[in-house]
Amino acid sequence: MLETNEINQADERNSLDRLKLGGKQILIFAASLWLIFLADKILPMDFNRWGVIPREWNGLWGIACSPFLHANLGHLVSNTVPLVILLALLLSTQDRGWEIVVGIILLGGLLLWIFGRSAVHVGASSLIYGIIAFLIVAGFRQKRIVPAVVAALVGF
Repeated sequence: MLETNEINQADERNSLDRLKLGGKQILIFAASLWLIFLADKILPMDFNRWGVIPREWNGLWGIACSPFLHANLGHLVSNTVPLVILLALLLSTQDRGWEIVVGIILLGGLLLWIFGRSAVHVGASSLIYGIIAFLIVAGFRQKRIVPAVVAALVGF
């Protein structure tokens, strides 16, 4: 019984250490969303043209760009808050959190490019819902119910 308790304490320490390191990275990621939004408003060009445009070759750029682009301030705020919470959960529970983020961005963007309606798609919603799905599945598989429940609550 003592060994199990020591293992649980070690897991908690590792999660906190990962979260401390990831906290700075999350702030940089969130700041990049805001800086790109401000640049879009200040510079005389429309950044949103680099969003995902389904089934058009020039729309493939949007797979990597669209999570950083937002239509308006309300859109940016509504994406920033859940994204910060979910990234904190992801980075505190997964060793390869940023690799997972890149995979979700690429897979979600590709599926949007293939199946999306004809329009320019911008925003981090596919990343947010991808992280939610990942955390719920990983939480149950790894028997970490708290991240799964918190992810589901953020989704609602």
